[in-house]
Amino acid sequence: MSLNETLTKDMIKAMKARDNSSLSVIRQLKTDLTNKKIALGRDLTPKDETAVVMHEVKQHKESIDAFKKGKRADLVKEQETYLKALMKYAPKPLTSDQVKKLVSDTIKQVHATSMKDFGKVMGTVMGKAKGRANGTVINKMVRQLLK
Repeated sequence: MSLNETLTKDMIKAMKARDNSSLSVIRQLKTDLTNKKIALGRDLTPKDETAVVMHEVKQHKESIDAFKKGKRADLVKEQETYLKALMKYAPKPLTSDQVKKLVSDTIKQVHATSMKDFGKVMGTVMGKAKGRANGTVINKMVRQLLK
């Protein structure tokens, strides 16, 4: 089932339950998916859908940080609620062990032997872990395993 189909089903549930915060998240996400589909001029692949969701997640995390700096607790709470509902549609993050395995497998795959191959390993790993792992964590793991 595509993300759009899941969103449609969840939207109906949210409407029946009168869950306005979830409904708002779902409507915004459906709009973003439609806009991306129009921009690309084709149906979205699961990777495209994940990219749209992760873009929304990133925006709301940045908003939370900005509102915290501005001491706007009311807006922080609102954005955190929105983010919590949005995370239901985001891919599950990789655990530390999964990241380590992914990095070590990639090192073997690209035949990396030293820090000279850092960029090649990072590029490949980031493509595989798209949206499921923090780049900083991956960076540290690659550096640790390439020593």
